[in-house]
Amino acid sequence: MAVMEGGEPTVIPNSEGSRTTPSVVAFAKNGERLVGQAAKRQAVTNPENTIFSAKRLIGRKFTEISEEAANMPFKVVEGKNGDAWIEVIEGGEKKTFPPEQISSMVLAKLKADAGAYLGEMWKHGSADKSFEVGMGAAIGRPDRETWAIAGDGGFQMTSQELMTLVQDR
Repeated sequence: MAVMEGGEPTVIPNSEGSRTTPSVVAFAKNGERLVGQAAKRQAVTNPENTIFSAKRLIGRKFTEISEEAANMPFKVVEGKNGDAWIEVIEGGEKKTFPPEQISSMVLAKLKADAGAYLGEMWKHGSADKSFEVGMGAAIGRPDRETWAIAGDGGFQMTSQELMTLVQDR
C-alpha cells in the first residue's frame, strides 16, 4: 500500500510494521480470524484452516482445479454454480467461502492498516487520494473484474471513487 505525500509515493507499513502483507487468511482454533503475517505464522499448526493463494481460485470452476486442490492443505470444494470454494472450520462450525470473500478479508485488513496510518478511516472521493491494488501479470481481465467485486467487501465504490487495479510489470 502507498499514499501520495507531498507529491511522492510513501509505502504504508501494515500493523506489523512490514511493507508487504501476505494474502493469507486463517481461522484460528479459538474462533479468531487472522489476516496477513499473523495468519501465515500459524500455518504450521493449523494448515487446514490457513488459506493462501485464494486469488488463484477466483473465477475458476472446481473441475478445473480439482487436481491442484488435492495438493493444498486446506479443503477446496465445489460451490454454487460449480465454482471452487474454500471450506474451513470457524468457531467449531464448518463453513464455506468463495475465494472472493477470502480476498476481501485481505483487502479489509489493508484498508484498516491504511486508515490507522492516515489517522482516519479510508475515504474515497478525495481529490488527492486513491487506492491501488497490485496484482500479478498472470491475472486476466475476468479475474480483475472479480477482484473489483471482492474489493466491494472492503471498499465502497461509486462513480466518484477510485480503485485502480494495477498489473505488476
